[in-house]
Amino acid sequence: MFWETWQRPNVGIEKFYQAPTETELAHHLAGAVAWVEAHPDAAPAKAALIYAWNENDEGGWLVPTLKDGNWRLQAIKNGLQRAR
Repeated sequence: MFWETWQRPNVGIEKFYQAPTETELAHHLAGAVAWVEAHPDAAPAKAALIYAWNENDEGGWLVPTLKDGNWRLQAIKNGLQRAR
């Protein structure tokens, strides 16, 4: 389902990224935290950016949805726990 009424499946989309699995997202976040900790000169703010919490129409949401539930938030929790 698309948020914009003009969008159609497979029309005008030359490139796309497949959403990660819960395990892949948790692993990627743990890796990002490890990289930030290992490179203090490159990341003086000690921060990593996680795309956007509400980019539902672009595939980058973190908010729970009726269809997908809260698996993305669970993946973030698991990734942060793994990074400790």
